[in-house]
Amino acid sequence: MAIAVDEPVEADTSASDDAVAGLLALSGYRVAPDMHRWLWLRERVAAEGWLAEIDAIRVTGSNGKGSTCVMLDAVMRALGVTTGRITSPHFFRFHERISADGAPISAPEFSRVFRWARAQAGEYLAEFGSDLNSYETMVAMALRYFADRRPELVISEAGKGGRYDPGWVFPSTLAAITSVDLEHTRELGGSLLEILCHKADLCSPGGALIVGGLAAPLDRQLAAYASMRAYELIDLRDVARWRIRRQRADGMLVDLSVDGLDFTELSLGLVGEHQASNAAIALTLARRWLARQRPALDPSALVEAARASLGALRFPGRFSRIHDAPLVHVDVAHTADGARALAAALAASPQSSPVLLVLGLSAHRAPEDILRPLAPLVRELVVTKPCAGDRPHEPDALADAARRVAPRMPVRCEVELVDATRYALSRAREQGMQVLAVGGHAICSELAEAVCGRDPGALRRFGWLR
Repeated sequence: MAIAVDEPVEADTSASDDAVAGLLALSGYRVAPDMHRWLWLRERVAAEGWLAEIDAIRVTGSNGKGSTCVMLDAVMRALGVTTGRITSPHFFRFHERISADGAPISAPEFSRVFRWARAQAGEYLAEFGSDLNSYETMVAMALRYFADRRPELVISEAGKGGRYDPGWVFPSTLAAITSVDLEHTRELGGSLLEILCHKADLCSPGGALIVGGLAAPLDRQLAAYASMRAYELIDLRDVARWRIRRQRADGMLVDLSVDGLDFTELSLGLVGEHQASNAAIALTLARRWLARQRPALDPSALVEAARASLGALRFPGRFSRIHDAPLVHVDVAHTADGARALAAALAASPQSSPVLLVLGLSAHRAPEDILRPLAPLVRELVVTKPCAGDRPHEPDALADAARRVAPRMPVRCEVELVDATRYALSRAREQGMQVLAVGGHAICSELAEAVCGRDPGALRRFGWLR
């Protein structure tokens, strides 16, 4: 039985088809110091007064930034704070990237703010000779949409890194790094330290940066860097503690403490040790922002808001169950740390049936990094490739990597994702296995569409490597 995957936009988004096509026609996102364009965009709405009133929260990280932003958004809304959130990437539709008070932007509004963004881009091109790229255009669209709605809090999830993220258009004194892993090395640097410092520069000078636990020597190296950059560094381990009491099929129960405020037996709809850490970051951000913006608020209100909002929270692609008989989960893990976190969550899952893994991965990712943590938990592997997104690894290359990691694991290659999905469902039914799809947003969203009987080839997403 297929389970409805929470698709947070209306089924008919045809009113914005031209806008989506326009976005896809623009040059791809590049990590570059284009700050003049962003400041110029900020000036387009500065006279309206709203930007001067807000203190946005910016979030970056190799893994966990999306989950942290969604949890933070849910808790703040439960407190009555109006929110605007920009995220990257999307799971099903581009509209998911811009939301207000938890609801994705509508198709007509998507088209309206796209037209505004392109009009601004035309003026900039005429005056300065360069155009906004696709990701900058999305940020410009969010800027216009939020300026019209005037939310009290903007939550800005970085695209890549942090130093040159267009989310700088939203004034901020509070930021977070959820995790750091070797990724996007061509743009961010070839070492963990270089990547970490790039992400850390998402924080404004004079602001506060909350960082998930870092191993030595990265922790002391970042402390020195933060001192040079003149922002306060807050190590999550110094302000938060958590313990998972019990993991269920639909979530988990945790004991969590943030700055001495206890969240005992807190229900989370997302599972795994990494999601407990993400929840701790989200609640730490919430507490710090509230202390500045709502100093009279009773801290117990934050506890009640977390209880009211986090237990029922679902986020597509985060160990999401999308099918029963056979059981199918999808998880967007695409780095070594992400795969290790997923392996731990899978090992703690109450589901005991053997795992058939479906893997598809962008060509700039290392398949061995994904396979090593998961291989001990997997009985069979199906390798394929998504229809959209970055240039993928060919299935034969993934199969070769799998044989190097786990020579005895049965591997099947399917070039077409629909064929891979059909085979995986049939094989899992026959052998009493569960299916787990991993490798990023493209493979997971497309497999979810195929499982639900929809056309995965209809999904659209940016290809960052263009």
